[in-house]
Amino acid sequence: MKRYGFFLLLVSCFLLLTIFSCDKTPVGYNELERDVSIPVFNTFHPSSHFCYGKYVPLGGADYMVLGKNGEYESRILIQFPIDTLTISGITSLKLVIYPKNYNSISFSIYSIMKISEWQEGSVLWNRAYEGQPWITNGGDYYPRLLANVSLTEDSCIIPITFNQGLLDSLKNYSNGIILIPDTGNSFATINSRSITSKAPKIVFEYGSTIKSFTASYDAHIVNTINLNPNSYLDAWLGAGYPFRTMVKFDLDTIPENVTIAYAELILPIQSHYSMSDTFDIGIWKVLEPDFTLSTRYADGIFAKTQYIVSSDTVDTVIIFDLRKIVQNWTIKPDSNFGILVSCYPENYEISRIQLKIGTSGPYLKVGYVLPPKGRF
Repeated sequence: MKRYGFFLLLVSCFLLLTIFSCDKTPVGYNELERDVSIPVFNTFHPSSHFCYGKYVPLGGADYMVLGKNGEYESRILIQFPIDTLTISGITSLKLVIYPKNYNSISFSIYSIMKISEWQEGSVLWNRAYEGQPWITNGGDYYPRLLANVSLTEDSCIIPITFNQGLLDSLKNYSNGIILIPDTGNSFATINSRSITSKAPKIVFEYGSTIKSFTASYDAHIVNTINLNPNSYLDAWLGAGYPFRTMVKFDLDTIPENVTIAYAELILPIQSHYSMSDTFDIGIWKVLEPDFTLSTRYADGIFAKTQYIVSSDTVDTVIIFDLRKIVQNWTIKPDSNFGILVSCYPENYEISRIQLKIGTSGPYLKVGYVLPPKGRF
């Protein structure tokens, strides 16, 4: 009995000790309440930015642009595999193209010179291929006109007046044809050979016999007219003839070891021009400290968002979530060379955005949380 009584006394003491030594709140509650800091929010304006325009290859795009206005001109180049064509006996010659849209466009067709062997993947307004400039910017072609027509229908069949010498030149002494818009103020979008069912074709008729050749190569080349943004005062984005803007934000005031809870890049729009209702804007990470025309940036796109074109740009902004890259910059400040912003892809229909610059934008809003304080 004495042993049993002693055991009960021991158990009672243990229970009382447990009850009075325990806090009524969950374990760690007070520590969390004391250690978690209130988020800090800051707005950063660019410490530097650089804007530039650049020719990029447009071959391989689904659609080719033909047209001209006071700011842009776009020409189309097409090559057909007609090496085995028999010239004798031809009674008619037609070019068939399929517009995606067909604003009324008046244009002329010429043969591209044989010496100018352009390449679909690298042809530009100022070069036939990489390392080989045109003799004349915009493409080298024979001055003899093949046809002058207007594009007004969904499927445009263009008859071409010809003679024996013209056909011989087209087969043996040219590298395809070039479509050049006449003076005008509109653009049309033509299906390229990548849309197989609506690829450009050239059709030869021998009486009742028809031979049709689908384009083996095609591309459009774009040049700007009177568009010259100031590299250090303007911020433009563009496609067709791309405009790119590189921006850097000095984040040295953000303490070390913080957690980035919020980081939004905000790009207020001043004006825009576009052939499309929507297009995408992309962001790339810059890999070098100095902003120039040749500054390298990462191959992989970091982020993108869709821009919806409307008639009113007042209070319109483009917003990107940059938490991941800002967090990386706080961990490795030496890697903060900024970002490049441009249209994506750049070989799409002609588009352009002018961003507000200065105190009204662009700007980066960052919210961060300080690391928890130690418990002891």
